Amino acid sequence: MESLDYSKSLEQIENDYWDEAEYDSYVVRTCHSMRKKPLSEVTIEELRLVIGQGFSLEYLMPIAIEKLNENILAHGDLYGGDLFFNVISKNTIDYWKSHKEDWKALLELYNKNKDVIDSSLSSTKPFVKNFENFKIIHD
Repeated sequence: MESLDYSKSLEQIENDYWDEAEYDSYVVRTCHSMRKKPLSEVTIEELRLVIGQGFSLEYLMPIAIEKLNENILAHGDLYGGDLFFNVISKNTIDYWKSHKEDWKALLELYNKNKDVIDSSLSSTKPFVKNFENFKIIHD
């Protein structure tokens, strides 16, 4: 993939301009507004939420990996590590299947930060299940 132009929005990059949100919920409002802002201004909360919805992963996952390299427990509005949790959720499996190098990089990042992750996230059953599924994608 080409280098991302962080001055552009997802709408500009994908040439896919969404109409105004027809449903008034936090998720819908956040997804719609995030698509209109430059990638350089996208927050961790927006990344967490939109990645959790499973769209625009081609552009958002590299940004998320950058953020996780800076802080493995980077978080939006929920809890420490919520970005990592969504990055390995079931909605991202197809991305990881087609991006083996990114998958390897995230495994390395996990291994490098295993103690921190284990003390914060590994006690939650959903995280453990997601991570077990993530680890075997390319086995």
